[in-house]
Amino acid sequence: MTNPGDDAATLAKQLGLTLEHRLAGGAFGAHRARTAGGDAVVFKVLPDHPGFSPGRVARAVELAATMRANGCPVPRFLGTGNVDGRVYTIQEFVAGEAPAVLRLPHAEQLVRVWQRFAGAAEAAGTAASTEGRARAEDIVTGLRTGTERVFIDHAVLRQAPDPRVRAVLDLAVEIGHSVEPATFRFGDVVHGDFDHSNVLVDGDRVVAVFDWEGAHTGDSRIDIMSLATVPGADQVEPAAARFLAATVAEAVPDGVRRAVLALGALQRLTFAVRTRPDLLEWALSTTTGLTGPQR
Repeated sequence: MTNPGDDAATLAKQLGLTLEHRLAGGAFGAHRARTAGGDAVVFKVLPDHPGFSPGRVARAVELAATMRANGCPVPRFLGTGNVDGRVYTIQEFVAGEAPAVLRLPHAEQLVRVWQRFAGAAEAAGTAASTEGRARAEDIVTGLRTGTERVFIDHAVLRQAPDPRVRAVLDLAVEIGHSVEPATFRFGDVVHGDFDHSNVLVDGDRVVAVFDWEGAHTGDSRIDIMSLATVPGADQVEPAAARFLAATVAEAVPDGVRRAVLALGALQRLTFAVRTRPDLLEWALSTTTGLTGPQR
């Protein structure tokens, strides 16, 4: 997987954009840019990966528009396409900052946003059942044997020199064999990376949830668990952590919870081992609930 940041300046120039600076947040980063008319926009070049094919990104943009129409604080997509095989998006620029600490008012607003995801794809008249069922099958396959469709590579994890990675993989495989696709819902909109790093706030007010390029149809309970898995205690207010934990406990059955924990663990570990070795300790730190209390 190549680094999309290497291509941003070249593609921006071809599209008539002027890059200003890189923005914080997001797994791969985005840039604030100016159009030829002087408007501020956010320009992102996506990884060279099947999960970010033109068709899948176009579908994700449609789902983002659905959630924006449902009252969620989703930045408007102004354009998407590909140049020489590299997929890009252009979005409106929203003023705000990534929260250094996720506070209770932020968590409460984000849960209200998340609640709008349930059944939203089905209600919008999309092929939610077929797409969502395929996604559920991908989750189960990803846990059992690995699949690029959910960004899990068992071969890469098996070859990791750190035995902790292989121990998490073994447990995740075991969990994968304890669930079936019917365990999951099929008709929700799923953000796919719904966490504090993809949020902008203005004081206590959430002004944007961004990074929708991986959105899909499936089971949005994955999103609330992602939000509740804040990387470190210093990044979430205790009251917010308790609120999110209570929301997960009420909304997510144990079988789904264990499977989603395993899914997220393997996704983060695959990303760290294959692409960002410097994030391995962070990825391992987020597996505590999987290897400890949940077992």
